[in-house]
Amino acid sequence: MRYNNNPKEDLRKNNPRKFAPILNTIFSGIIIIVIIILKIFTEHVSWPLFFAFLIVLIMFPIASWYNFYFSRKTKTKMLKTYEEETNLIVEYLNHQKNFICFNKEMNRDISTSFTRVDSIDLKFNYNSEVSSFGFPDSNNALVSIGIGFTNLVVDPKTYNVIGLCGLAPKSIWVKKKLKLRLDNCQKGLIHIEPKNFDFNEKTLYQTLLHSDSYYDKKQGLLCIGERKIYDIDDVINFIENGYLVLRDDKIVGLWLFIDKDLQVF
Repeated sequence: MRYNNNPKEDLRKNNPRKFAPILNTIFSGIIIIVIIILKIFTEHVSWPLFFAFLIVLIMFPIASWYNFYFSRKTKTKMLKTYEEETNLIVEYLNHQKNFICFNKEMNRDISTSFTRVDSIDLKFNYNSEVSSFGFPDSNNALVSIGIGFTNLVVDPKTYNVIGLCGLAPKSIWVKKKLKLRLDNCQKGLIHIEPKNFDFNEKTLYQTLLHSDSYYDKKQGLLCIGERKIYDIDDVINFIENGYLVLRDDKIVGLWLFIDKDLQVF
């Protein structure tokens, strides 16, 4: 499927149509009736030819319905999803312009540690309709994970993670069967120490810049970063239904249980 720079034109070209499939169904039905009559009352149609005609005439309207209606309906839904998410991303980027951004390519780094706790109070809410964890508060600092816009919210006074925010656009997810290892899981408070910069209000650090997002629709599990968890890794349950995977004080993955059976194109 090709896209141009005119979403309205794409939607117009992929608008589902019923007239042609209905017409083709009626036409095929008439021909099938004629073939059956010829077979019953004449010897002009052999059994192999009869079944060959029957198969072709049945497949013809099915293919017509798929090409003119069902496939276009799917493409239209896909295009609307892309358009909606693009608008959200543009809105989010405009909001994010207020933040000062850093990353490893700018010779900036972060070190991540955790403190064990008996219980966790942090929660997040993922709105699957708008692919959002909520917009960031300008009073906090952010650590963005992956090629999307999912952020850990960091208190600029304590450098502790206090929540999640940002976008997780479904259009960039990769469908994958995932396995989250919880045999080495601990509840913990995440602390992120900046190197060669400070966490101030409206500060954004980007980590795992080129990492993909994977989604397991059966579990409702989203993984941003590495899918493989090793025995040496620390799996920290830092927020309800959310886990951060650390390796040598570095963030290697963010795992979140969100809604199941979300449509991923």
